[in-house]
Amino acid sequence: MRRRDLLIGSAALAAGCTAPKPQKTELQSYWEWERTQGAAWATTEEPLDRYRDQLLKDGLRPSDADAAILRLKRELARQEGEFYDRIYAEGPRFNPEPNRLLVEAAAMRPPGQALDVGMGQGRNAIYLARRGWQVTGFDVSKVGLDQARSAARKLRLPLEAVLSGDEEFDFGREQWDMVAIIYAMEKRSVRRVREALKQGGLLVVEAGRKAGKGLPFEYEQGELKRLLQGFKIHRYEEVEDVADWDLKRVPLVRAIAERVD
Repeated sequence: MRRRDLLIGSAALAAGCTAPKPQKTELQSYWEWERTQGAAWATTEEPLDRYRDQLLKDGLRPSDADAAILRLKRELARQEGEFYDRIYAEGPRFNPEPNRLLVEAAAMRPPGQALDVGMGQGRNAIYLARRGWQVTGFDVSKVGLDQARSAARKLRLPLEAVLSGDEEFDFGREQWDMVAIIYAMEKRSVRRVREALKQGGLLVVEAGRKAGKGLPFEYEQGELKRLLQGFKIHRYEEVEDVADWDLKRVPLVRAIAERVD
């Protein structure tokens, strides 16, 4: 307990009254709402979009609801960055080698412009750069990005590593020959890739698949394939395999898809 809380409690007892309950933070209110959702996680709608609807139902003006959601997004990104900072600082709890699906996809195209979404410490970005790709990556982890930049400098490779969350990063329009979304903790980027890829560009996705309730950023059976309607599917599989993260056998979904529209 912090010293300020102790002082408040002591003063209240001395006055013969109950100490005032601290007000909930916006993040605490969001987590409480999230725990009530249950099966609602099965929808493809983003949780924060649904939470904005709830804020409107609770009487907030649209501008106030938008401001609250923006603050939540920034705080969630900050906490995610700190979480991954600890992981990268402690050493690999993941496969440090390039993702096998990405290696397969890279062999299908000559080098071009590549975007690595949630690049972490750069294992996939460095692989692409060594093979002649011009790579940009972004992540919320400062520690991961520092490790990626350091590896690129040692190998004398060009690499643009940007500190950003997916919602702040500018994906551009028809800018990339390949976009890699490997174990991202969100699905929003998949929805944004259609405009960001050049004609004939490849999207590479590997992610967790829900088993039971699952997590918001894991995919339901067939969900990723539905999101990829209009793409040419070069590879799609829903399997149980050893994940790059935690190195445990879990349900996964993998896809290599080409923009053709």
